[in-house]
Amino acid sequence: MDVSVTGIRQGLYPGYGVSGGFSGSARGLGNGTNGNESDGVNKQDGVNDGTKTGAVTGDNVKTTSKSNTDEAKEREIQLKIQKLKQREQDVKAHEQAHASVGGQYAGSPTYEYTKGPDGKRYISGGEVPIDVSKEKEPGATIRKMRQVRAAALAPADPSPQDQSIAAKATKLESSAQQELVTKQFDQRQKQKDSYLMFQGIGSSGTKSSEVGSHVSIYV
Repeated sequence: MDVSVTGIRQGLYPGYGVSGGFSGSARGLGNGTNGNESDGVNKQDGVNDGTKTGAVTGDNVKTTSKSNTDEAKEREIQLKIQKLKQREQDVKAHEQAHASVGGQYAGSPTYEYTKGPDGKRYISGGEVPIDVSKEKEPGATIRKMRQVRAAALAPADPSPQDQSIAAKATKLESSAQQELVTKQFDQRQKQKDSYLMFQGIGSSGTKSSEVGSHVSIYV
């Protein structure tokens, strides 16, 4: 019996691992012998190297892909929040510049808000009311419009609306200057006429004559 088993081992082992037929014969004839145990170990190794290793690799790929997607989304959210914060700072600085330079002619800033991806509200827009009406006196209008124009152009980046208000203030200032010149000319002319009349000289430069009347008094 030992000879037969030995013969089988000698006949089958040289081809083990090279041909599936030999391997199958060895498994069929071993019946729990060392040959069968060796084949079992190799089979287990095959399972570990093939099916099990492949499954782990697939999970790793899926996990890595999901992790990259989550990181990309998080970066996008943080970028949006950063932009909203920067916008809020810019708007507040812009409107505060209007208000501080506008002084008594400017109102308090009012703001618009946008909800961010983090659920918080961020300032996204704003405005400051500015009085651009004329004053009763042209001199007062000139001073006012200069301050209004300075307030409109106070921010580092004036908006088209800011520039429009500045242009309107410039136009009103120019109109008030013309009005002031006319008013001053009229005042000087009146003063001149008053002086000439006081001196008895007409506007033509000749002295006026006075005709008196003789009054007789009877007692």
